[in-house]
Amino acid sequence: MVAYEAEQRVRLPALRAGWPTQTFVHGSFPPETVQALVPEQLVVDEYEDAARVGLTPFVMADVRLPGVRAAVPGLPAFAESSLRTHVRHPDGRDGLWFLSLEVACPLMPAARGIGVPYHSGLLEVSEAWPPAAATVEALEKTLTASAGLPAPSGGPVVHLSEGVGHVRLGASRPCAPTAASA
Repeated sequence: MVAYEAEQRVRLPALRAGWPTQTFVHGSFPPETVQALVPEQLVVDEYEDAARVGLTPFVMADVRLPGVRAAVPGLPAFAESSLRTHVRHPDGRDGLWFLSLEVACPLMPAARGIGVPYHSGLLEVSEAWPPAAATVEALEKTLTASAGLPAPSGGPVVHLSEGVGHVRLGASRPCAPTAASA
């Protein structure tokens, strides 16, 4: 789970990066519809009797291996987007389940070797904007439809972030599907 005070710190990062711009667009869906898309041992978190699915487009900048000094340039900035929902494990840990994780850098799908389910995507980096109240002018729901979700109920909830300068990305800890859900 990505948070200011993350529950579990990444002690041995696989990569370091920055997220200079982020947008969060959340939609509400019937909990049972989203629950059908995650492994059965995980429970989808609900807010106001709905499951929230977030589309998070952002820019990855200065991606580098751990231990590489900041004086050595990292990868050029590139776009990434995720379609995700909040889930809870039976042991009480919360986290994110990625329904889609697209990246516009041909090198990043190699991170699948450490469990990051990247897919190459056609994404563009837009010019950065100052943080402000946000509205959605146009939204194509191709990722949600591809993930098997119906149209969300109500309009999207949108937030902007000034970004995060120091991100430590560790190996993912995927929750393997059970035999019943495979």
